Amino acid sequence: LKDVCLDLAAGEVHAFLGANGAGKSTLIKILSGAYTLDTGTVKVDGVAVDMSDHSPEAAFRLGIFTIYQNFHLIPHLTVAENICLTDLSTGGKRSVNWSEMRAKAEAALAAIGLDIKPGTVVNRLTVSQQQMLEIAIAVSQNARIIIMDEPTAAISQRETEKLFDLIRDIKKRGVGIIYISHRLEEIQ
Repeated sequence: LKDVCLDLAAGEVHAFLGANGAGKSTLIKILSGAYTLDTGTVKVDGVAVDMSDHSPEAAFRLGIFTIYQNFHLIPHLTVAENICLTDLSTGGKRSVNWSEMRAKAEAALAAIGLDIKPGTVVNRLTVSQQQMLEIAIAVSQNARIIIMDEPTAAISQRETEKLFDLIRDIKKRGVGIIYISHRLEEIQ
């Protein structure tokens, strides 16, 4: 990447288009903490942030969530466990409050209109449901920016329309969205 400048305001959706090798993935990997930038700055709310530890955790703390084509869900855990995974890993607790976890999961699923049970094991979900679960996790963690990498690559037209409705809803909540696609018909 060279001389890239991107401004993403709250509630905006930006589409990244381009041929393979154009730099789309490199840019999102920098924003998501997977790659370190050589020069330049990343700013959040106009303030330069340190992305030098190039970790997804740094991006997560800034409210930047990336939903890749290969999901980052743990397939043998339940929906609720996946939604609350960061709470479990950072809480320092010796026990799990299952009813609290289930309530948080139900709220996260309801917030995006996803009708699945919190106790469902993730590997039993469809690809579309897993993608929506990733979005529910981002929303439940107060994402400020959600990056979606080819989100319609493996879902049907009906599921695509549901995804677009969800994107419109998330946009209204003030979340910035970066949408990567090779499908020109989706961009409008």
